[in-house]
Amino acid sequence: MTGKRKADMSDIRELRKKQLKEAFGRSAGLDLSSTPPRFGIIHSITLKNFMCHSNLTMIFEGNVNFVVGNNGSGKSAVLSALIVGLGGKTVSTSRGTSLKNLIKSGCSYAVIRTSLRNDGEEVVDTDIYGDRIIIERKISIDGSSSYKLKTSCNKLISVKREDVMYVLDELNIQVDNPLTCLNQELSKNFLHTKSESDKYKFFLKTTQLEQLNKDYNYIKSQKVVVEESIRRKELALPGLEKIVFEKEDAFRNLTTLNELRNRGDKLRHELAWSHVSRLQQDLKPIQKEHDREKIRTVKYDKVCKEIENREKATKQKVDTLKAEVAKITGEKEKLNPEREMAERVYEQHKNDYRKRTFDFQKACRQHKEVTRDLKALEARILTLKNEESDNRLLNEYKRQKEELNKLKVSEKDMELQLEAVGKEINTKSSVVMNIREKSGTIKRDYQENQRKVDSAKSALNSLSTGRRNKLKLFGHKMPDLINKIQEAYDRRQFKQLPRGPIGNYLSVRDMELAVPVECSVRNYLFSFIVDNHADEKMLERLRNSVFYQNERSRICIYTMKFANTKYDVSRNKVQHSKFSSVLDLLVIEDPIVANCLVDVGSIETQLVIPETQDALQIMQGANSPRNCSRCFTKIGDEVYADRFYSNRKDPVSQYLGTNVEDEIKRKTESLKRLEEEGRKLWQELSDVNSQLKSAQHDLQQQQNKKNSLQYRLNNLKIEIRTLQTLEEPVTIDWKDLEDEVANYERKDADIVKEKETTVMKKKEAGQIMEKSKEKFQKLDVELKKIISAANVVVEKVASASSELDKTKGEQAHYKEGKKKHLASISRLQNRVNEQLRFIETESEKAKIVCPQRLNTKRIPTNIEKEIDQIVKRIGQEEKKHGRREIIVREAADAKLKYQKVQKQLSWCRDFRKQILDYISTREEAYAQLQQLMAVQCVIDFDVLLRQRNFIGEIIFDHEAKAIKIVVNPKDKASNSKDLRALSGGERSFSTVCFILSLWQVMQSPLRCLDEFDVFMDMANRRVAMEMMVDMALLQPKIQFIFLTPHDISSLPGSQQIHVWKMADPKRSREEGDVAEDRKVTIGSV
Repeated sequence: MTGKRKADMSDIRELRKKQLKEAFGRSAGLDLSSTPPRFGIIHSITLKNFMCHSNLTMIFEGNVNFVVGNNGSGKSAVLSALIVGLGGKTVSTSRGTSLKNLIKSGCSYAVIRTSLRNDGEEVVDTDIYGDRIIIERKISIDGSSSYKLKTSCNKLISVKREDVMYVLDELNIQVDNPLTCLNQELSKNFLHTKSESDKYKFFLKTTQLEQLNKDYNYIKSQKVVVEESIRRKELALPGLEKIVFEKEDAFRNLTTLNELRNRGDKLRHELAWSHVSRLQQDLKPIQKEHDREKIRTVKYDKVCKEIENREKATKQKVDTLKAEVAKITGEKEKLNPEREMAERVYEQHKNDYRKRTFDFQKACRQHKEVTRDLKALEARILTLKNEESDNRLLNEYKRQKEELNKLKVSEKDMELQLEAVGKEINTKSSVVMNIREKSGTIKRDYQENQRKVDSAKSALNSLSTGRRNKLKLFGHKMPDLINKIQEAYDRRQFKQLPRGPIGNYLSVRDMELAVPVECSVRNYLFSFIVDNHADEKMLERLRNSVFYQNERSRICIYTMKFANTKYDVSRNKVQHSKFSSVLDLLVIEDPIVANCLVDVGSIETQLVIPETQDALQIMQGANSPRNCSRCFTKIGDEVYADRFYSNRKDPVSQYLGTNVEDEIKRKTESLKRLEEEGRKLWQELSDVNSQLKSAQHDLQQQQNKKNSLQYRLNNLKIEIRTLQTLEEPVTIDWKDLEDEVANYERKDADIVKEKETTVMKKKEAGQIMEKSKEKFQKLDVELKKIISAANVVVEKVASASSELDKTKGEQAHYKEGKKKHLASISRLQNRVNEQLRFIETESEKAKIVCPQRLNTKRIPTNIEKEIDQIVKRIGQEEKKHGRREIIVREAADAKLKYQKVQKQLSWCRDFRKQILDYISTREEAYAQLQQLMAVQCVIDFDVLLRQRNFIGEIIFDHEAKAIKIVVNPKDKASNSKDLRALSGGERSFSTVCFILSLWQVMQSPLRCLDEFDVFMDMANRRVAMEMMVDMALLQPKIQFIFLTPHDISSLPGSQQIHVWKMADPKRSREEGDVAEDRKVTIGSV
């Protein structure tokens, strides 16, 4: 060291001593409560199940904190928690090598929660963390641990250790620095160490000079790597330069092929544009057809417009007529109650009139009977008077007896005639019944025929409306269902598009065998296939919305997972040398449909054998085909190994062997046949009805004859009974009868009087009835007129509706035609657009080959042949000299590689120069920083020793990497002693002074010291404590935590000094109990 530099260092030493003395002189009365805190200091720490603490929370409010307590109270556990909680290793705590040793006995985990302040002049991401940063470390019983980085609001930010280390680096907290958290073990080892090199290493580590030295050594190692890379590149550069020269010479030898290549390039240019010309020629007929079809669109629009106008007019007419019907119906409903009331009144009056008439008729009948009886009685009296003179009664009695005998004979004859007529009636009744039954059968057949005719007309009308639509074969509602399925699929209501009806996906290879194939899969033709149960439910809703309940049974839904490949049925498939299976005869493009028919229909196991005899012989013979479940004949008969079923339906394929046009023809022929059968049935019904009327007429005649005979026989029997009741005549006194005549005359007078009264009442009732009848008939006539008018309007509505339906059918037909026409135009337009895209693509490709358009009439094939000939010639030349492209590429690659190596070599040289300059500058700065820190430690150490009137110094030997500490407690320089020669208290005080001098050159915001005064006497302890407190109070932005078991009541009072008093350990407590801690603030005591 030069004299000038020694003088400078001496000045610095004196200045530093002066500053420290002044500072210690002012510290006693200094108030630092308003000094803003520094970020990164500890706000609080919470321990759970850590070492001896079950649940402990400590809050550090000031920059000077004392933790006081007897041995075993858990002071050192707090320091260990600070080290481990902030990411330190277990060995740094001197408490073992595994984290699980730090968990309280009997517990399965431990948690350390450390809260760091993030306020003041410098902060770390305050918008994220706020004014507190919480680091939580959880230790498990297996020795593992996890981190949680949280905000002041306890919001989790990260669980990565790297993020925790980043925050600690930003806060400059160095928990692995031995002077940041100096525990008992490190203090003890430091006091008893005899190695001067260990002290120097301790100095380097605490001042982070060791880490700087490691970084510089790493940079120097990288300089060696760069120099080695430069050496390799310098060796490789001449060889690369030689290769470049060789490749360029080879390239110059290929100039003789330029003419051929130029000619080939021109031909390729021409070929590129010849493709474009060819595509343009192909476009012309497509464009012409497209224009022609667009002209036809006008005609479709005109016809559709006319039909639409006609439909609007018809619809308006229907609406008008319906409104008129509604109006008439309203009038009818309004008039009908009035007419019913009038009818009831009329019926009531009519019944009253009938009652009066009955009373009048009864009176007349009684008058007539009385008059007749009176006349008979008078005649009897006269007869008796006359009989008194002769014997006529006896003669009359005899005559009546003779007449009785004659009547009995006539009775027997009439009974015989009546029996014969009864037999004839039974015969006629049997004939009428048979004819009536025959008529009923024919009538039912005719009605069934008419139902079939209506059904055939409806189906034919539906098929005619949707011509060329195969779906119409499966019912006129099937296209609506398919459209709804497609709309639902477009709206993503289906995961997979359902397949169906299955028959729409099937066709037959041999149309002659369409009947047996259709019989085999008949039950599945209307079915649908879905991929999952959700799609099944959706399809059921759509099916139920389109079809009635009685129409849904044949539309089954099968659920199976869709697959893009067909099943391999080679092992289970029926094999026959002559006949094919149903699966082989069907053409099924969709593998999903094929797999479904294999699963549910087993079509791979069913044969088609045209002839019934062959089918019976093969199926029911001794050697039936393997894997064959059944077979079908040409007419649809079903043959099993043990039974046979004949096809009762027409052997006609309705779905697989026909298309819509064929089905229309077949339906038309079937309709004609049904109509012809209907006419025959109607004629037969008319003939049978004529026979029935004739038989009924004959039967009625016999009935009338029987009734006449029965009437005559009844009268005859009455006469016989009358004559049989006659007795022989006796003599009667006629005078007794005159009194009875008088009675009859009185009775007749009363009846005549009652008759006159009844006539008057009948006349009045008749007049009332006529009035009510007139009113009822008037209302009835009006109602009938309204009903007649309504019927006329209803017929008009029906006619107009029929015309509207017809118009709608025509409109649907033309719209379908227009739709197909527009689809055709769209397809042509797509072809035109596609061709134009091809032309544009080819033009772009041609422009890449040759930017300028070349007009050529040559076809691409001829140009390609000429190019091939040139290529062959070039190939022959290249065999002699080598391929031009390879040589050019190799020359370019070699040159590029050579230039790249040159650039890399230049960069490496520059980088090496930068590294050398950087190392030189940093080594000089490192030496200065090392010397400055050493001088500062020497000065601070000297000043601190003088607090006890000690004299000493720290001697740094940077070359030998050693530190020697010399201390003289008696203030005699000649008696300076090494630390090993001092007493325990003196050595502890000297160590504290050394630590405090090192603290002055540290940058960490945290200082922790455990049992610093354990070996000091009372005088040294007091001076050391006051010295540490004064130094701490002078640095309000740094946090100091001192742990001591001794009394600290001699400390000066200050609001910045805070004390945590740990409770004494109670040995009688169970392990796991937590001591009750108390916090004491010295300044407030």
